[in-house]
Amino acid sequence: MGQPVRQEEVLFTSDAVIADSEVVRDPAEPSMADTIAAMRRVLSKRFGIENPDLSEDCELSSLGLDSLAFIEYTFDLETDLLVTLPDLPRDLSTVGDFARYVHAEVLRQVVGRKSA
Repeated sequence: MGQPVRQEEVLFTSDAVIADSEVVRDPAEPSMADTIAAMRRVLSKRFGIENPDLSEDCELSSLGLDSLAFIEYTFDLETDLLVTLPDLPRDLSTVGDFARYVHAEVLRQVVGRKSA
């Protein structure tokens, strides 16, 4: 396992940028920035949405996806991130809520694969 590194990590990109210069993580673990990049990639590739507002407080509904499209988006994220997302909690209302949920699952499953 690699040495933990200290780096500045940008969690969300847009007008509302959250940076934490005290983040210490294993360089082999995906960062929140990696998760956000995957979210952008899938929105662009699958739905043609370029540079979506993925700020933390942005409402999920602002992405313009109906319920079926959001399910397809979730499936495509699973494929892109090589994870399985269990049933989405009903209380996810913002992009930040969704990104934190997805990223927590990515970390849980990546750590699970490493320890297996």
